[in-house]
Amino acid sequence: GTVSLLVINPASPDAKLTYKVGGKDVPLDGPHVLIGPGAVSLLGGAASLSFTNKTGADALIDMLVGRDATP
Repeated sequence: GTVSLLVINPASPDAKLTYKVGGKDVPLDGPHVLIGPGAVSLLGGAASLSFTNKTGADALIDMLVGRDATP
């Protein structure tokens, strides 16, 4: 089903912690919450996200993805 909720929550927000979407690095300087298909579409239909950690410390990131599983 189509993703309708995405929450990316870093344990220690930092602009040096980023994820790449659409060729652009997006800093995880706080929680990112996308609710609804319109908001999630801002990711450009990305099927995956890649994270880069330049903080010099381990990074813990919680993610929640929601979709309608009914036909």
